[in-house]
Amino acid sequence: MEQPFEINILGTRFAIRTDQSPQHMEKVLSTYTRKVEEIMKKTGVQDSLKIAILAGLVLADELLHEQAESPSPHDEELERLTSRILLQINEALE
Repeated sequence: MEQPFEINILGTRFAIRTDQSPQHMEKVLSTYTRKVEEIMKKTGVQDSLKIAILAGLVLADELLHEQAESPSPHDEELERLTSRILLQINEALE
């Protein structure tokens, strides 16, 4: 069930509706806020739109790097199933 969640960041306040728990949304907002603050300190940029865009790009870049470095659980499961099927085929052919 969707529930409202209030966001207040970069001088903008608004509410969204989400099916995520309030604890999860607080964690998401906290992560994004830390990234925004980090970018503001490093770049000195004051334009909130530019900061928001940069934060989104940096977080997307970090996510892509993390995904590339660690295999997906689905990839591991697929590899395990493939190995098991190949083993069964080999046993059947013997």
